[in-house]
Amino acid sequence: MEKMDGVECLEKIRKGFKPLENIPLPFTEINKIRAHLGGFNITVREIRPSLSAKDWTAAFDLMIKDYIKDVKSIAAKNPAERCVPRCGIQKAARVFRCDECTVQDCNVAVECPLEDIYAKERELTNILCVPPFTLPSTITVTWMLARNLRVADISYCKTIYTGEDVHILINPTRKYHEGTYACQVRDADDDVIAEMFYFLNVTRSKAIEYSELEDAFNEVVNSEFNPEEEQEPEQPPLRTSIEDMIKHKILTSTKFCIILTIALALVIMVLTILCVHLCSHATNVEDPDDV
Repeated sequence: MEKMDGVECLEKIRKGFKPLENIPLPFTEINKIRAHLGGFNITVREIRPSLSAKDWTAAFDLMIKDYIKDVKSIAAKNPAERCVPRCGIQKAARVFRCDECTVQDCNVAVECPLEDIYAKERELTNILCVPPFTLPSTITVTWMLARNLRVADISYCKTIYTGEDVHILINPTRKYHEGTYACQVRDADDDVIAEMFYFLNVTRSKAIEYSELEDAFNEVVNSEFNPEEEQEPEQPPLRTSIEDMIKHKILTSTKFCIILTIALALVIMVLTILCVHLCSHATNVEDPDDV
């Protein structure tokens, strides 16, 4: 048979595999598809060169159709997942386009929008790192916290845990637990495939505030008395001014008023007796001219 030149052969192959151009091939199966197509050259050489040009071309076309059928079968057994909106690098939905010879990902950002979580104080709070798509079997989760901040940027967050847990439990929840909790998910290739952000809103009820106030009051009332720690009150000086007495509210005491009245009466009585005695003594003294 008359041999085809290289340009004619490549053109025939391009036209023969053209039906694959409109089929998005799952990227997870691309290595298997490449390996299968890699045997095309070997199979072509197995076509008997003794065939006529017409028969050889027919066998060549039939071989291409068989390979297209095999590729479609591989793609159908493990199809690419559908892209889920919002966020995340969804490798299971990644496809290879033969017409452009490129890998195509879902047109979404790796960062997911910030979500609000509402919890009551003293209750159990469970925060789940759940992207909108199915996670691979092997992952590494890094939990971060931006206390009292509402942000959707991990640069503001501080790492608090790295491992495989996709949830955080807070028990009991307190007001100071408020803030943004972020989780970053990496796959087995150490590629970041999702970043989730949750802002925890903690509600504090009046009943809890009253209960805490009551507990504090009972703690003070029921505290043990230590006589060594008690200090004796400072005694007022014996000699004090009227101003100090008024300052210390001594003059406002009923008992003190009674004592003060009696003391003044005694002073007046003593002075009266003294005056009478002096006057009597003066009248009893003889005049020296009468002697």
